[in-house]
Amino acid sequence: MTTYAEGTSLLRRSRTAEKRLHLWNLVFTLLIGLFLVSTISIALLFPAGNLEYDLQIGDVSPRNVLAPRRITYSSKILTDEVRQRASQAVETAYDPPDLRVARQQQVESRQTLDYIEAIRADPYASTTRKIELIKAVPPISTVPDKIFQHILALSDAAWQVARNEMQFIVSQAMRQEIRNGEESKARRALLSMVNPSLTDEQAEFVVTLGTRFVVPNTFENPARTEQLRQEARAAIEPRSRTIEQGEAIVRAGSVVRPIDREAMEQLGLVTSSNPRSTVLGTVLMVIILVVIFGFYMLRVQPVLWENQRYTLLVALLIAMFTVGARLMVPGYTLRPYLLPIAAVPMLLTVVLGPGIGLAATGLLALIIGILSGGSMELVTLVVAGGIVATLSLWHADRLNDFMWAGVHITLVTLAVIFAFRLQAQDYDSFGLIQLVVSGLLNGAAATALSLAGFFTMGPLFGITTPLQLLDLARPNHPLLRQLQMTAPGTYHHSLMISNLSEAAAQRIGADALLVRVAAYYHDIGKTLRPYFFAENQVDGVNVHERLDPKTSAQIVISHVTDGFLLGRKYHLPQKITDFIVQHHGTTLTHYFYQQALNSTNGQPVKEEDFRYPGPKPQTREAAIMMLADGVEAAVRSAKPTTVETIREIVEKIVNKRVTQGQLDECDLTLHDLSQIRDTFVQVLQGVYHPRIQYPEERQQIEDHRELDGRELGGSLEPARGRPLLPDRREFPQEVPAESSAGGANPLSIG
Repeated sequence: MTTYAEGTSLLRRSRTAEKRLHLWNLVFTLLIGLFLVSTISIALLFPAGNLEYDLQIGDVSPRNVLAPRRITYSSKILTDEVRQRASQAVETAYDPPDLRVARQQQVESRQTLDYIEAIRADPYASTTRKIELIKAVPPISTVPDKIFQHILALSDAAWQVARNEMQFIVSQAMRQEIRNGEESKARRALLSMVNPSLTDEQAEFVVTLGTRFVVPNTFENPARTEQLRQEARAAIEPRSRTIEQGEAIVRAGSVVRPIDREAMEQLGLVTSSNPRSTVLGTVLMVIILVVIFGFYMLRVQPVLWENQRYTLLVALLIAMFTVGARLMVPGYTLRPYLLPIAAVPMLLTVVLGPGIGLAATGLLALIIGILSGGSMELVTLVVAGGIVATLSLWHADRLNDFMWAGVHITLVTLAVIFAFRLQAQDYDSFGLIQLVVSGLLNGAAATALSLAGFFTMGPLFGITTPLQLLDLARPNHPLLRQLQMTAPGTYHHSLMISNLSEAAAQRIGADALLVRVAAYYHDIGKTLRPYFFAENQVDGVNVHERLDPKTSAQIVISHVTDGFLLGRKYHLPQKITDFIVQHHGTTLTHYFYQQALNSTNGQPVKEEDFRYPGPKPQTREAAIMMLADGVEAAVRSAKPTTVETIREIVEKIVNKRVTQGQLDECDLTLHDLSQIRDTFVQVLQGVYHPRIQYPEERQQIEDHRELDGRELGGSLEPARGRPLLPDRREFPQEVPAESSAGGANPLSIG
């Protein structure tokens, strides 16, 4: 038995130690994350021994390499080949004809003709000299002399006709698209453009000189060409390659081709040299997955931050099954279907909740996808099995739930197997029978492993499981037997609190089993000094009559610390002991505090001597039990006769706890509080059976209330108990109803 001071000091030291552990929690979480990253990375990078071949492109295979399983994968090599052909089929892109080139050639041709015309008009130069002067112009320097002889011999009228015709065909030719290297084709087309009315000499002059001014006017556009080729490559969908089980990838004596090496890599049959880039890329990818998974866990289950054993359990489960997957998935046909990976979400769902189970399913599915070379069938098996396992055990509280979960996992495994066989049109009966047997064994193995882990890992990691709670709920537990024998009033009060709390928890979706079991043990501290609490006093003797208010308050408050120490002594789970220290929060033993103020004789009164050490409720379940404790005691004390009176009492107690700030550290919402109030009223109405009151009964009740001083501001303020001796009937005007949920009145049930 501990004193008030010792118990309060113990609780406060415990909370101080928890704050100091914050840094250690951070360090420990980082170490667990490092362990998980290292394990997964090694599993992904470590070779699989005899199942792998050290063959590189260009090597001669010393033996046949056969596919251990059927696989369909997206082939980068086949895709690149098709895309390369599509790119090469794209023609070179050209810009539109450049009109500046056409204008330039027209100007140059006109200037040349003007020069020839000037030479023709020279009366002093001989024909030979004129030809020499004409051929001095670069564009026409290679024209045969006879052409110029004909030009010089033409009459002025014939010259003008030939001149105009040449300018016309040059203009027409340069308007067409002439690509680089296609000039000869355009020049040959000039002959068909010449006016047939010209003489042979004129036509020869027009064509011969005109070809000298036909040049390319359309040029390549490299940027546009590359863009078109990129578009052609992008338009090609990835090409898939299917390899059947037992198909020869490389035969003995054959040279390993790039496509052979790719197929072996997809099947996990090659020894990876693990270049630095591969190692760094794999480790970085694993770090990203683990960090996201870790943040998700801490967001969904903040308790993992406070209890590192939970985090360690999650990391160990994922690490063990990752190593198992590395040994059973790459290079095997049936072994991947035997891997009971659904046991991980089954365990985590029951132990830590469905959110963690689903997150672990996603992480393991990605790992299996990498190890299997992107096998959608295996990834689908992991995802479907994990989701079904999580949904099946969402609210598991019986062993049969595990059996049914195993059945569901088996059914979904078989469904996935048949779905992929039908999709691939694979009707191999013998292979299908093998897969069906593997699926049946998978479900059975997952159930067996999850059950074994459930019974071993719970106590090992200090995790409170539903089955453990059910065991604690049995009346033959030593603490409950002690409570029933030494404090029967408190025992029956605890049963009533459990009914109220369980109903309210079910209403708002909280953990009803946890709050019900915690209610059984929340007042076990009263077993050490049961006679100090009115519900256990049967002889009419009130021991508080002989004690000063401070001593009485400390004795009443000590039932919290005594209960905490008893819980540790009997190895109650931490979740249960949390309820013991939180169900009164930091409320004030108002009755004794008021007595101390009224009898101070000038001496100062410290409020902390009359206040529970707390902490305030940290969870919805603890808050529900605090409210149920106060409401039940107040209603029992008031003995209401109408539903309206019950509702008034319930609302008053709940509102008191809200205004006192006792619910500030839990995540109850206003909507939750409304539903909790309604549930309390429904349950209490069924317990107290309000009935019609006759006039004389109502008068007796009013007299009783006035005698106990329980009228506060014209409204009912029920007390949790009443004194047993006449000389202690003068209660303070502000009644201990407000402390009825806080246990201020030593004679109350709470």
